[in-house]
Amino acid sequence: MTPKSIILFGLLFSSLSVQSATYTVTTSSDQGMGSLRDFIEKANANPGLDTIEIPASYNAQAPISPNLGEVPSGQTDNRMTITDDIIIRGLGDDYVHINDHQRWVSDTGSFNTGYPNDPNNLILRSSGLLFDINPRNTAGRPIDVTIENVWAEHMSGFIFSDNANVTLNNVILYKIVPRQGEASIMSTQDGIVTIKDSFIFENLGPRSAPTLIFNSNVFIENTAFESNGPLDENTASHVIQVSQDSSGSTTAVIKDSIFKGLFNSTFRFNEADAQIINTLFDGRDANRGWPIYVNKGKLTLTNSTLYYPTITKNVDPATYKATHIELINSAQLIANNNLLITVDGVNNVGSAIYPTDWDDTTIYPLAENNDNFISSPGVDDTPNTGLSLAGCVTTNCFVPNTLSIALVDKGDDDKALYDDGSSITSDYLKQTRPQGLRIDIGAFEKHESLYAHPDSYEVDQDTKLIVSSQNGVLKNDTNENSAPAALDQDALYGSVTLNADGSFEYQPDADYYGNDEFYYSINTSQAKVSITILSTGWTLIPNNAAPVANNDSYSLYADSIDTIVAPGVLLNDTDDANTQAPFYADLTARIYKQPMHGSVTLKETGEFIYTPDAGFIGDDSFEYDVTDIGTRHSYPATVNLHIQAGVPYGGKVIAGTSSGGSIGFLSTLLLTILALFRHQKSLAVKVVVPLLLSVSPFAHSAEENNGIYVTANPGISWLEPDTDHNAWSQESNSQFSFGSSLGYQFDNNASIQFTYRWLNSVDLKAEHTQYNDMTVDYQHYSFNFVYRVTQLWGDKFAPYFSLGLGYLDASSNHAEDFEVEDNVHPNIGVGVNVLDFGQIKSDLQWHHLAGDVDTLELVFSYYFK
Repeated sequence: MTPKSIILFGLLFSSLSVQSATYTVTTSSDQGMGSLRDFIEKANANPGLDTIEIPASYNAQAPISPNLGEVPSGQTDNRMTITDDIIIRGLGDDYVHINDHQRWVSDTGSFNTGYPNDPNNLILRSSGLLFDINPRNTAGRPIDVTIENVWAEHMSGFIFSDNANVTLNNVILYKIVPRQGEASIMSTQDGIVTIKDSFIFENLGPRSAPTLIFNSNVFIENTAFESNGPLDENTASHVIQVSQDSSGSTTAVIKDSIFKGLFNSTFRFNEADAQIINTLFDGRDANRGWPIYVNKGKLTLTNSTLYYPTITKNVDPATYKATHIELINSAQLIANNNLLITVDGVNNVGSAIYPTDWDDTTIYPLAENNDNFISSPGVDDTPNTGLSLAGCVTTNCFVPNTLSIALVDKGDDDKALYDDGSSITSDYLKQTRPQGLRIDIGAFEKHESLYAHPDSYEVDQDTKLIVSSQNGVLKNDTNENSAPAALDQDALYGSVTLNADGSFEYQPDADYYGNDEFYYSINTSQAKVSITILSTGWTLIPNNAAPVANNDSYSLYADSIDTIVAPGVLLNDTDDANTQAPFYADLTARIYKQPMHGSVTLKETGEFIYTPDAGFIGDDSFEYDVTDIGTRHSYPATVNLHIQAGVPYGGKVIAGTSSGGSIGFLSTLLLTILALFRHQKSLAVKVVVPLLLSVSPFAHSAEENNGIYVTANPGISWLEPDTDHNAWSQESNSQFSFGSSLGYQFDNNASIQFTYRWLNSVDLKAEHTQYNDMTVDYQHYSFNFVYRVTQLWGDKFAPYFSLGLGYLDASSNHAEDFEVEDNVHPNIGVGVNVLDFGQIKSDLQWHHLAGDVDTLELVFSYYFK
């Protein structure tokens, strides 16, 4: 055989031996035939590019459970190792889910707080790394691994790779928390990492550990990052850290993306060139002032927006400043058409850019930087002696120079019009920026249109499907500006009415069952909505999906106990068993995590009572989950609370109070005297008889009288209802009143009577916009015992006192802000006769009817004899 024949035979043999295979996952288990782990092992043994497909049925309710915490002998976890080219692809219109159900409980009883391996935490379900790709370069070459349409959550790591080209396409990474001592949720060495059309959020790692570590080339496009970084709020680290690979030449490209929730997270490019294009860094809640470090590399920043506060709660204003970019060890910056905005830039003590070598024109090409808008004071031009920062000598960090002028000549926030005629308008974050004749600058939010995701629904034959906004087509979309949903293509076998908020109604054609679809869009992104119309001739076995608890927000007030009544937090929650409102029916709420700055009592009905810490003003939150009647639990939802100073909601006008009034001491004294006369006669005789004897020369002999009498009582009422938080005021508390009594006189002294009083009403003016003006109406019914002291000088000008029990009937035109403390009260009165014409008498009397009601009346009586 000739050498040429041998080569051709070898090529033919090698081509026949490289075979690609496609596998379909058939079980959610991590072991056995048909499992994801099983097919990865088969793909590793099969030369060529293999594809593993995961059916859409492995969704959030029935995810693949990789069981990563089950540690085999000699290993740290139960990771899945990939050593050959492979594609892992989720099928269907939505993500397939891989959920390791990582759970632990802290020593305070809170779920998933702190770190899983803290010594005080009890591990309920441990986890580990999901994919270990080409460990220690097992394949001896770069391998290609692509993961598509996958949602991974609740595990301690997603990918570690060595010499691999890793592509993540339409992937969500959520709640991935590395174990103590592990570096990040994703770490790569050599090769190329590509992340496109993905969402990476709420991955909170151990102390000082970056979320993503790349010692490889990186390309990120159309991807959103939110609330990633260290869980410890007192620790700062990097969302993305890119360093040199083995070749010594590394490039990172971030394009059309968004970074939010940067409360204590930064970025670091270490001896790597970085290009950032049309990307938004929304650092409004940042906990550190340094978002981007560049060390011994070149940063090319184009059409991007960086937005950060001046200084933050965990830093010393004299030491830390609001910095957007820090250039270390001869790093270069090429910036064009960018917005670098600092909140309250005029009062900021630091600069937006901290260069170390602006005076070296050989390494910093001034001419390449144009049309950037930088908040004052712009680039640092003054020495900062004694300030120790990474890469700076403490005596000469920032040398005064003239080269920074090109970047700050457009950065005066106070300037309304520039020399070229450009004017100030508002950018995405409502900050000013130049436009007009100049090119529009700052991020264009292209990433916002990337997240219209397909949806699927079911409905019975000949039944209208009505879907609320909470469960509508926008529920799984990332839609930063709340762009409206628009119907692009109607259904084929029915009709659709789609609302801007994502809610819709679908009416299938008569007698039709099978599949149907329509298309909608937000901005320029289109998605398909699939509808399955079920034949009513089939008996379906229901699949009880987990209920969905959605986040809530409330504004409350400091130093008050605030109650949010039912359905409270349940109002926007849903259960798949409910096809019409209320969609939260039969759900019960329970507390999952208490707030940091107060306490919450949460009822199963969704009602909760929040008590903030004394004097606390700011933002707080707690977490809860819901349970359906099938005992399925939702994922926890967050209730965000904004605690502000001022007058709380929920204030009341209170009538029928038990305290207050105008004659408290005198009434108590008279009540005591009455008790002495009626119930302690011996003591009364000992005290009073000598007094009466001493004045007997002045006393008149009165005839014994008994019988029925009636009265008419015109007068004045004093009405003073209590008001919570001084939320209402009243101009006048005195009103005209009228009453009438029917009584029986036993003798010259004692009588009983029943009295009705119309007490008029009081007008209250609301002092705060959340309350309404109101009118409170009063009526009163009482039964009293009356005792006249005729022993002094007879009937005429005889004083008397009254004791009884009354019923106060109070009402308001705004019942939601009004309540009666007590309807039934003891009442006390005093009076004196002013006219006596035998059967006709006139008295002047005062009555204390309740804590907020007193009357002064002129009583005209007629006695029947």
